[in-house]
Amino acid sequence: MTSKELFTKRIAQDGLAFASVVKALPADKLEYRPHPKSRSAHELAFSVGMRIPRMVQLLDTGKFEIPKMEALPSIETLITAAEPATKQLLERLNTIDEKTWDEKLVPFPPFGEGVMLPLGEVLWMTYMDGVHHRGQLSAYIRPMGGKVPSIYGPSGDTPGIK
Repeated sequence: MTSKELFTKRIAQDGLAFASVVKALPADKLEYRPHPKSRSAHELAFSVGMRIPRMVQLLDTGKFEIPKMEALPSIETLITAAEPATKQLLERLNTIDEKTWDEKLVPFPPFGEGVMLPLGEVLWMTYMDGVHHRGQLSAYIRPMGGKVPSIYGPSGDTPGIK
């Protein structure tokens, strides 16, 4: 299995797990943060929710943009956008050949202005950063009074994958 094939499989199987964590957030406690330096639950939900649309944008425009957290969309907007964005990403991935995946250089501003990396590497890093922040957000849920959903298996609150 190639890197691109594995990535596509992960997106197909895992794309909506992002939304399941965001759905589990208690709506009245979105400003929760475990420490003053930590992002709020709403800010993390935005960060997690924007991963797939940012990957679609990269594939459509060749640009990688970091969204600003000035005006956060509602949690419902993030949840509603998850499924169509995942479908769009899978459609775009089907149009990319292995050579493009491995060799096309695209900008990756988080590493600095003008940094160019292979497309597949940027997509993997964006995905894995989203997994990291999803895990971070899932650790917020129980202290906020919510129930942690199953992601890859049972949680202390959910017996299995739904």
